[in-house]
Amino acid sequence: MKKIRRWLAALSGALLLTAVTGGMTAAGAAANDEQSRRDAVEIFCSMCNDARVAEGLQEMYIAPPLVSYAQTRAEDLTTLFGHYRPDGSICFSVMKNDGFFYNNCAENIAAGGFGAEETFYQWMNSQGHHDNIMTESMTHIGTGFVYDADAKPDPDGIPYAFYWSMFLIGSYDANDTPVTYEGQYIPDREPGDANGTKRIDAADAARILEYSAARSAGGNPRVTKQFMAAADVNGDGSINAVDAHIVLSFSAAQGADPNAAIADFIWK
Repeated sequence: MKKIRRWLAALSGALLLTAVTGGMTAAGAAANDEQSRRDAVEIFCSMCNDARVAEGLQEMYIAPPLVSYAQTRAEDLTTLFGHYRPDGSICFSVMKNDGFFYNNCAENIAAGGFGAEETFYQWMNSQGHHDNIMTESMTHIGTGFVYDADAKPDPDGIPYAFYWSMFLIGSYDANDTPVTYEGQYIPDREPGDANGTKRIDAADAARILEYSAARSAGGNPRVTKQFMAAADVNGDGSINAVDAHIVLSFSAAQGADPNAAIADFIWK
């Protein structure tokens, strides 16, 4: 109980609300389906793990039960935005009442962001949310989101129609070994998707060049193996400007040819 209260204190001072602008209805049309939610949790996991590994922390796994609990919390948020549930219980009760085991837990919530990537950066730019993601002992992650087509405007006239929830837990056995949950995984990335955002664009090329430059300068940047696999686009065992060029060429072609494949831009 003391740990739960400690994490709640960290969260309560860091609620995040951001305005939604044009395109909300179009963006929301595809939001409430299973694939969109799976994509979102994988983006969050990939981006969180990149940030954590860069600081020497362990990667987190997506835990399917945690995804389900986070989705329930996202649905709660459409009724009551905060770290207490509509029935008055603390946010962690969604797990505790189900007998789900963890040693410590944190919740991040947000309203407004269209996508997982945008919401991730909002959280990382908010000290309390950032600290939760970067807590050393965390082992598993789960996220959920809801698009509320009937969202009512707040006093400022802004309808916060997108609601996001993230649970982060640290779960260890008696030997301080991370617990393994059935179906847990760390998502793979497609070649070229260096950032794990499910999108291949100039940001991936920039990340590849940043890594290559650091290596050329004698550095040894900490990166995930998922980054390494995705960034080595041509599979030659080296991550460099050639890989970045392939990514940029493919990114430019996608606008004109929706059937373009990144493999078409790999030099033989």
